[in-house]
Parts: sequence; C-alpha cells; structure tokens
Amino acid sequence: MEYRKLTPAEAQQAAFIAAQAFDFSMSREDLDKYLEEGSTRHVDVRGAVDEEGRVLAGMILNPYKVWFDGHIVGMGGIGGVSTLPEYRRGGHIRGIFRCVMDEMRERGMVFSFLYPFSHIFYRKFGYEVGSMQMHVEAPTDQLARYAQPGRAVQYQLGMDLEPFMQVDKAFAPRHNMMADRPLERWKRVLEHDPLTTKIRTYVLYNAEDKPVAWFQFTAGDHVMNIREMEWTDRQGLWAMLGFWGRFAGNYNTVTFHSSPELVAEVIWSEPHPVKTTWNRQGMNRVVDAQRALELMKKPAHPGEVILRVQDEFCGWNDKTFRVAWEAGESRVDESSQTPDMTVSVQALSQMVTGLYPLEVVASRMDVQIDSKEKQLARLFPQKKVLCQEHF
Repeated sequence: MEYRKLTPAEAQQAAFIAAQAFDFSMSREDLDKYLEEGSTRHVDVRGAVDEEGRVLAGMILNPYKVWFDGHIVGMGGIGGVSTLPEYRRGGHIRGIFRCVMDEMRERGMVFSFLYPFSHIFYRKFGYEVGSMQMHVEAPTDQLARYAQPGRAVQYQLGMDLEPFMQVDKAFAPRHNMMADRPLERWKRVLEHDPLTTKIRTYVLYNAEDKPVAWFQFTAGDHVMNIREMEWTDRQGLWAMLGFWGRFAGNYNTVTFHSSPELVAEVIWSEPHPVKTTWNRQGMNRVVDAQRALELMKKPAHPGEVILRVQDEFCGWNDKTFRVAWEAGESRVDESSQTPDMTVSVQALSQMVTGLYPLEVVASRMDVQIDSKEKQLARLFPQKKVLCQEHF
C-alpha cells in the first residue's frame, strides 16, 4: 500500500470516492475542470493506492496562509477525507495523515484545520475544537440608529476588489486563523452575479470615502443570511449595522456567525427577540509545536516556563520545551528540565491560538499544571479566533 500524492487519473478515482461518501454529484466535465492544472478550482489530492493501482481512500490538502499573533504562517486545510465503505477500517486515513503531516511540516506549515464529521475520529490525529462562533438571529428594525455618513456600493462583476482587500487588511490580523487571501481566492469569494444569484455583496465607505466595511448575504424568505462580513474599526461596524437597518422593509431578520468582536447583546437595545447559539466551527491542530511557541505573543514582563507536549502522532512535537522571553525577544529550545506543565497537542492547539483562557483549558484531563500557574496564565490568555475559509 502506498500513501502519497495522486496523479490526475488517480485523483479522479478519489473524487469518485468523495462524491459517494459525501452524497454529491458532479458531471464528468466539472470533474475534469476540478482537477485541471492551473484552474482556480484545481486541487492536490493525497490517497491510499494498493498494489493493483486502485485508489481506496483520498484526502485534499489545501494550502493557506493565516494570521497568528501578528504573523502570517502556513496552514494546511484538510478536506475531502473519504474511503469507500468496502475499504474502511483498514487504517488508510491514518496512513494518508502520516504522509500529509510529514508534507505539511516540510512545507513549513504551523497549523492544520479541518471540518469534522466526528470530533472523536479526528482527535485521534491530534485535532481539537479550533474555532467557536456565535450564531445570531436578530431583528433588522433596531439597527437604523447605527447609520453613519458615507455611501454603500453594491458589488457588480468586474468591479475593483481593492476596497474589500483594504478592509480585510485591518480586520483579518485581529483574529488568529483568519486567512491572508490571495487575489484568486478573493475572486472566488466575491464574483457572484447579483442578477442571476441570490448572493449580494456591498462595500461601505465613510465620509472621507475610505472603505470601512463589507458584507455578503443571500436573500431568504424575509431573512438576510450573512455569508461573510468584515470591518476596519468601530465606525466601520456601525456603518455596516446601520446599512442593514435599511433592509428592514425587505427582511425582518438578519442571521450571521459572529466575530468575537460583535456581541449581539451589546448591539441590540432590546435583546429579547435576539436568538443566539454557540457553534463549533472546525478543528485545529498544531503541526509544528516549537514554531508555534516561538511565534506566539509573549507577556510584557520577562519569564520562562518548561512545557511538556505529548503528541502520539507527530513525534517531532512529542518533547519538552523551554519557553523563555524578555524585552520582546523569545526563545524556544528542547529541554530535559522538569516541566511546569504537561499538555496534549490537542490542548496546546487551543492554548497557543487563544481559543480559551488557560483556566478553561486547565479543566481538561490531558492538562497537568505543576508550577508557575500564574505565569502560564499570562503566557496563554484568551484571544480572538476566527476561521472563515471552507474546504
């Protein structure tokens, strides 16, 4: 059995497997375009190939660049994980993951992200809940009061994408795991014809005619379903909310998955009709623990901790590290000292991105704190985490 990158012909076999596993259909023409080298939809597929050349399982590795504590780092987006029923429970996904983890490390990727059918299944490979978003359903008629001076422009095919990218340059770096999108990705996100689809996109400008927010929504039955939204600052957020209020005659309700910066109970003056639910938005994994610990933001005051990381799947992470920082500089080295804290790679993935504060992560059964708890709490505070890519 081989676990490796697939040829175009083998990748078509993997696409056939995925179509059955996820119950979707695609034409032969679409399949050819999907796998065509140079196409914006082109994918690189890894898979399990037996001695007869049959593809038994497949997995897509989508390369991304994401923000992490002020740095742009590599992230491997895992998708299309599938095996035909007759070949399941044969360890093929595990074999592909070993191949892919090695490749991600060689390519300098610090994290990997996926959307699971089962959290328990992917936790075996070191992944853990990586992003939480509040889903909000709220009335539009309370929002007109947020209106700001400026103008709104609806996106039309062929329109300049730079205003959207300017807003993103302010919004994305504030959130760990937000993608630094290349132009081709922006085209895929924005290029929807409002005449032939129900997808509509607006960019908002302030009184100085600078772009301060953008959002995209689909029109439902008296509902605005926000697909994505970004803003530069508080005035940008207000401009967007106030503009939503103009749609009150068309849509009674707006729904969205919120950034940690938008708390519905703060925005809506009467929160009784506002419905909120927490949703898990994918699983994350540290691919390179030492690099993640080096790049993560450190406290202002100098310090040092010894951290034991347990990673059964990626041996290069299964080590003890000394993390030291002073005057804006930090250093992470392997150590033989007694650890102040012992954590699984799953817990570490939540700690370095800041999904939860240390006092919450410490309630996990795979976390043990033996000393320097206050210093560890300063090193691993809660941060804003948001991933809006889907693969």
